[in-house]
Amino acid sequence: AENRTAWTAGYAGSATFREYGDHIDLCDPDADYHGGGVYVIYWHEDGGKREDWYWNGAGEGDCRDINLKVAEYTNIGFFACLADHTKKGGKKPVPLWNTCSGNVIVTNDNR
Repeated sequence: AENRTAWTAGYAGSATFREYGDHIDLCDPDADYHGGGVYVIYWHEDGGKREDWYWNGAGEGDCRDINLKVAEYTNIGFFACLADHTKKGGKKPVPLWNTCSGNVIVTNDNR
C-alpha cells in the first residue's frame, strides 16, 4: 500500500490514507460551516465487508488522526465528503453525498 489522498468537491476537505500504521488524516481546511468526513469500506479476502463513517468537526485548519486498525489482506475504499453538522448534542453529522469524491482503493497485503 502507499499513501493516497481523496479530496471533497471543491477541495474543501481531504482524507489521506497513511500506509504506515493504517491511519487516515481527515482534514478540514475551510471555515465553510461544514465539517470534513470520510466514508470507508473494507473488503477482506475471506469475503467479509464493513463500512464506517468518520468526521472531523474541529474546524478550520484542523486534522483528525483516525486509526483504522485494518487486518492484513484487506482492501480499503474511501471517499472524502463534507459533513452536515447538527446542533451540539444532536445526531452525528451525516455525509453530504454530492460533495464526496475519491473512491480511492488501497490494498493492504504486505506481500
